[in-house]
Amino acid sequence: MTRIFEPDNAEIVRLALVRTLRNGAAAAADDAEGADDGADYRISVGLDSALSQYVDNQENPFPLVDVHLSSVRAAAGSATVNRRNRSAVFDILCMAEGNSGGGKNPWRSANTRAWKVARVVRRILEAEENTYLGLRGVVSAHSIEEMQAGQVDEESSSVWVCAVKVSVRVDFVEGVDVVTGEALEGAMTEINSD
Repeated sequence: MTRIFEPDNAEIVRLALVRTLRNGAAAAADDAEGADDGADYRISVGLDSALSQYVDNQENPFPLVDVHLSSVRAAAGSATVNRRNRSAVFDILCMAEGNSGGGKNPWRSANTRAWKVARVVRRILEAEENTYLGLRGVVSAHSIEEMQAGQVDEESSSVWVCAVKVSVRVDFVEGVDVVTGEALEGAMTEINSD
């Protein structure tokens, strides 16, 4: 029986999504090693406002992917009273920066890099080995619902930050105990320390 203070499956799915993106981003960085735009593929992946951690530490976090749980809804077709089908929407913000130095258009540079990060995220999520996000039996499907660009910083700044929001729907079952393996233990520590 799940205890009331323990993370629910929506939170566990969120952590599995972060873990999947971190592993994929590490592989993308390895693949791009030595390329002219290799720095564009050294992607940091965070959870719920990771950007503020870097700003507070005065580090340059870009490119950065930030995962937010946006909503959870009941889905049709629950099998029993104890097993409830749910559908969660996660907003994955793919952020990149561009600066006005070197005669380049900072907005165009930031926008191009943000879309590049979004493409990497899309490819990671659509890879066959990530079909169930490592949670087979809990996650039944996931799909990218929308990809939409936006601007994070003001035009007057010398550094522009653009973001592409990737909205991902994940269908999962609540009421199924998740056996957390080694892959989720570190992520569970993050949730329990909040």
